[in-house]
Amino acid sequence: MIQTGTAVPRMNCAARTSPSFAKMAPLGHRQLSDTGCGAHALHGQGPCLSHTMTSTNKASTEIAPKKASLTLRAQISDMQGELASDSALRIALSHGLQVSDLALVLYDSLAPLHGLSAPWRERLICAALLHDLGQVFGIRKHHKNTLALLLEEKAAEDEGTASCTRALVSILPEKERLAIGLVARYHRKAWPSTLDPLFAGLSLQERLGVSVCASILRIADALDVLHTNEVQSLRVIVDDASVVLELHGAYGPCATLEEHALRARMKGELFMDLFGRELTWRLC
Repeated sequence: MIQTGTAVPRMNCAARTSPSFAKMAPLGHRQLSDTGCGAHALHGQGPCLSHTMTSTNKASTEIAPKKASLTLRAQISDMQGELASDSALRIALSHGLQVSDLALVLYDSLAPLHGLSAPWRERLICAALLHDLGQVFGIRKHHKNTLALLLEEKAAEDEGTASCTRALVSILPEKERLAIGLVARYHRKAWPSTLDPLFAGLSLQERLGVSVCASILRIADALDVLHTNEVQSLRVIVDDASVVLELHGAYGPCATLEEHALRARMKGELFMDLFGRELTWRLC
């Protein structure tokens, strides 16, 4: 379980500023509308968010059942003991548990920035838990295969694996599976785009929610890129120009912890584009 922790004295931390990145103009003055921002995820060219987000707090009228993620987590924990230690499904689910903890800290810490309604928190947790489910078909295109599994358009060839994935998917309310699946699908590779018919079919507010949650999931996924649970505690510091990830590692500020931070920087490009803030880190 990831601990949010309390502030750590800076003298105990090794500050790390990530590689230079062209600063974007602050987006706080922009108004998000159906025709206004020209964003890739929202309008076909590139994501865009209002800093205050006052016009988008009504992100969805649908309320996701609050306990779906708790049931899902319990089911995953039960499955862990039944699956072979080297099975693709077990590895994916174990990684998903760590990533969901990281994603939750990020989502809650960044709430003043994204302003999303409560259901998106639940959708993000579920997507994080299951984002690598598609690896039962192999690494290649596993993000797309995860979406196909969640929409029940595809099933694993091995009946035991197929049964497990069906059990996990059945926990998700049917009306939530598309949003959860799209967040999981966009945890890597291409950014959310209206060139994707499923994404294009969402409302503007739903596209916004998927884009924000996917940007957070990308960072959380990167913070466990080695699947070693290296990050033991995460603190997020937000200011007008940047978001600082204060990472507390199992072995202190070592090279592998920095590798996770560098990966988070790489996968944080969607987040930086959405919010116009530098993503940097501090190792502790």
